[in-house]
Amino acid sequence: MKKRICGVIAQHFWELSPLTYPEGGEQTVRETLLSRLQPLIEEEQVERFLIAMERGFPFDVTASLLELRDTLGTELECVIPYEDQHIAWPEEVRDCYFNLVARCDKESMVQRQFTLDCYHKTIKYMLSQCDCFVIIWNGRASDAGDAVQLVRRRHLPLMLLEPSRLLS
Repeated sequence: MKKRICGVIAQHFWELSPLTYPEGGEQTVRETLLSRLQPLIEEEQVERFLIAMERGFPFDVTASLLELRDTLGTELECVIPYEDQHIAWPEEVRDCYFNLVARCDKESMVQRQFTLDCYHKTIKYMLSQCDCFVIIWNGRASDAGDAVQLVRRRHLPLMLLEPSRLLS
């Protein structure tokens, strides 16, 4: 069976972030993500994941993918929409971001500066590299919702995860 590359897009959710988790929520989210992503490696032969790196909840997803990489030997590429996206972030968020990026196997930057379509370009880059997707999306209008439509138009395998269910 052909080895696969899986794109992971996690919408940033203000209502679902480490700052708003109930007690023990961060561990629950990680365990739920791991239980959903591990079969992709073992059954679907996914050998590499690409993650769209944005602030907030995508950091948790990246940490989970790094844990899978460390235990099951997959590769992880972080896809950065634009070079300076971190500049206005609080220092502790920037530190977390740089720590995660440094631990990834590969870093791909889509463009140098912010433009209104930089996140859409990130999705298009991932579409050109991946043959299946996991998208964590709450159903509201967003870049993640646009990604769902693009993946479906290309008839690529898609696992949709509802963010609120990651805590249960």
